[in-house]
Amino acid sequence: MYKEEAEKLAEQMRADNPLLDVLDISLDPQSGGYVVVAYDNSTDEKITIESPEVWTEIIEQGQEREPLDISVRIQKKKGQRVAVIKGKWDRVDDSKWPDEICAAVKAASPLGTNLTDIDPKIQPEDIVEPGHGLASDYWIIGDYLLLLSEDKTRVWRRAIRLANFTLEDQADSLHEWRELGFDIDPRPRAPMFEPGSPHWDEQGLLEEIKQRLFDISNEGFDGILIDGHTNTTAYAWLVAGVLGLRSFLGWTSKSGSEESGSTSLGYIELLHYKDVESSI
Repeated sequence: MYKEEAEKLAEQMRADNPLLDVLDISLDPQSGGYVVVAYDNSTDEKITIESPEVWTEIIEQGQEREPLDISVRIQKKKGQRVAVIKGKWDRVDDSKWPDEICAAVKAASPLGTNLTDIDPKIQPEDIVEPGHGLASDYWIIGDYLLLLSEDKTRVWRRAIRLANFTLEDQADSLHEWRELGFDIDPRPRAPMFEPGSPHWDEQGLLEEIKQRLFDISNEGFDGILIDGHTNTTAYAWLVAGVLGLRSFLGWTSKSGSEESGSTSLGYIELLHYKDVESSI
């Protein structure tokens, strides 16, 4: 690449990946052209990009759907192979099935991923827990597990592992979050930041958020709980998206009078920043 092309590519790389630090734009003696040297904080690796085509390929690979985060333990019970799906799965009542599950059951031909395609060690005739059905009859559809056979139809929802990236302890709300389908760590993990504080500027705050979310990602969480409309929330949503973490905005609503009223939790899942970008 010519130097001007490399500089243009570096700007595009920064736009595509906010967690990318461009270290250098230098002349490569072997290729005879300029290359972009960068450090990807999301993968903790140094990369060298020789052309826009190489960068496009990396971006496209990153946008491919990640394998479903399902792990299975094979054990034997009374001589029968049993595939135990790890994690917390809550049985979903028929009246609460989402539209995609209802459509799959009605058509008897799910569009999800069969359990036997997720892990090569799972055999079609294995008995699966939960549900005690054959592995070939289990389907993963989003956050749901569907057992669809001639004599049995059951649905479970995977409890989403959620890190509490707010300043408020959620210990008193564990039951309510579980009812909503979340396995939440109640500990507050967001940094305390006051606008105008001499301790952190915006760049320092971003670095602190990045490090905390790196730790959360490495601990195997599926997403983060955020609240409010602050710079911390904005940075956390963006960084979480880059790291493959889902962002959920939670709130508490009140009904009735102050004396006899009740409160309930609610949430929405925020769009991925790539979805926002593509809509502009």
